[in-house]
Amino acid sequence: MDLDIVIIGSGFGGVITALRMAEKKCRVLVLERGRKWDRTTYPCKIDDPWIWSHVRPEIYNGWLEDAGSGKPFLDADGSLDMKWDLADSLGLFEEIAAKHKQLAHASGGFPIPLPGWSFEKDPITPHALSGCNMGNSEKDGVVDHKGEVFGHPGLYVVDGAIIARALGVNRTIGALAERIAALMPPCREA
Repeated sequence: MDLDIVIIGSGFGGVITALRMAEKKCRVLVLERGRKWDRTTYPCKIDDPWIWSHVRPEIYNGWLEDAGSGKPFLDADGSLDMKWDLADSLGLFEEIAAKHKQLAHASGGFPIPLPGWSFEKDPITPHALSGCNMGNSEKDGVVDHKGEVFGHPGLYVVDGAIIARALGVNRTIGALAERIAALMPPCREA
């Protein structure tokens, strides 16, 4: 397979980067675990229902800005854990869970809620922040302002991992992906 770019994960950062690099005439492969799409079924237009809901994007697309009430702590084994006060966010979480069930059934699938949420209302984050911080050099970060990993030309991180702390909802990751993809060089002559 002759590829220019391999993207792991089709979240906001991955899918935006894949689209923008394909527009730059790059041969792109997106690796994802989940539903299989082909050229005839993959959502391509902004109004395709799998891409966007104009009604309430924060609910139907799974975006939310919770109350930010999580508190990190070290458990008995010395591992980092997080305790959440869900009082201000529970209604929003439950509305999103209901919509995800509806979408799963509509797509021929079935939802499998995480056991921690089903039994204990223990939320997780799909966008863990600050694992690959942006910095000025290897001494204070993993990636530069273009998302490129220091010391590894052509290796980029395009996700919430490069953000040091919560800035808002997922649209921040989308904006970063747009910027990083715009700064990436084209793969071949257009």
